[in-house]
Amino acid sequence: IGAAFLRPIYEDLHDQTTPSLCNTRKAYFQPMSLSEKSHLCLRWWIEALTSGLSNQVQPQDVSTLGATWGDGSGTGAGGTFNLASHQNDSTLTTLDVWQGIWTPAACTFSSNWKELKTLHQTLVHEQQLGGHRIKGRRLLYFTDNMVTYDVFRKGTSKSMKLWTLLLHIKLI
Repeated sequence: IGAAFLRPIYEDLHDQTTPSLCNTRKAYFQPMSLSEKSHLCLRWWIEALTSGLSNQVQPQDVSTLGATWGDGSGTGAGGTFNLASHQNDSTLTTLDVWQGIWTPAACTFSSNWKELKTLHQTLVHEQQLGGHRIKGRRLLYFTDNMVTYDVFRKGTSKSMKLWTLLLHIKLI
């Protein structure tokens, strides 16, 4: 679930300035300084574990698939959501469309941040609806932005803004 969020702590441990202690048992049992990223990771783990996010969940309803498309641009963002199933279920969504404009503060962020934020907003929207449409089902998110795809797939980013946004996405 959050293995990538242990990496900064590992890097802090192995970037210690005392070369004589490097890779020794003593290095693991002494005080060390943590970077801002490590502090964010530890806060993420505390929130994840206290909110019950403790194991990866596989879909139980494999016959229903949630498909969502998202796009964030210079001035706004939007997306669609649809459920597909072989079952004739009247509760399935035919097509749900959402859109919005960025706040003036968000307009200053990069296009990659806006695209990743669109994924975040898609998941927040589902969460606000109670999550019943996607709970126990596989959700596919389609984007035209390869950075969004790679950041989510790899679970990390060199950009602090994208990495911080990814932390929020992984808690949803």
